[in-house]
Formats: sequence, structure tokens, C-alpha cells
Amino acid sequence: MNRKRTRLGMLALLAFSTMTVAAFATAYTWVGGSSGDWDDAAEWDESGYPASLCDTALIDTDATVDFSNECIESLTIDQVDVTITGTGTLKAGKVTINGPSVISQSSTATLQTATTACTQC
Repeated sequence: MNRKRTRLGMLALLAFSTMTVAAFATAYTWVGGSSGDWDDAAEWDESGYPASLCDTALIDTDATVDFSNECIESLTIDQVDVTITGTGTLKAGKVTINGPSVISQSSTATLQTATTACTQC
């Protein structure tokens, strides 16, 4: 009987921990118009801005986006022209470009598809 309870308790704990991690993931869509700051919550449709390895970002309007250093799960550019500016690196585990799209960057801004330096959520 105790083994059965222990197994059920461990299964419940595993299910809860999985749900807890998923709860921190947020999908953000750019609503900031033609230019804005990545770190400004008013530029995104959700409260806050994409800043976690669990977050995803969608930009589906032509925009110039300024950032310092960010690390997210994925970035999707959907048939628009995007210019990234700033002084740091935007790291995304996955970058999807639905064409036709153009991505430009300033000489000090970098877009990388690497998550090794990102903090886990």
C-alpha cells in the first residue's frame, strides 16, 4: 500500500512540476508599431516582454526594434521587414523567417540562434 501511495505521490509531483514550468512560458506579439524598445511592455500584446528562455516572440509588422541583451525560446518574423538595433545580442533557440522578409541589423546588434548562455525558466 505504501509503495502505491509513493508512486502516486511521485506522479502527482511530476505532473505538477511540468505544469509549473509550462505556466511561465509566454507568447508575445509585437504591437509597438514601426519602432520601439524590446524591453518596453507597451510594445507587446502581453504584460511584460519576452525575456525568458521559455518565451516566444512574433513580429508581424515592419519595425525597428531596439534591445540590449535578451535570450528567448524562439523568434518568428512573419512576412515583414525588421531592423534590430542596440548594443547587445538577441539570442533565440529558434528563429523562423516566413518570407518574404528582410532582417537588418546595426553594427552593434547581433541576432544569434544559440541558447547556451540563456537562463532556464
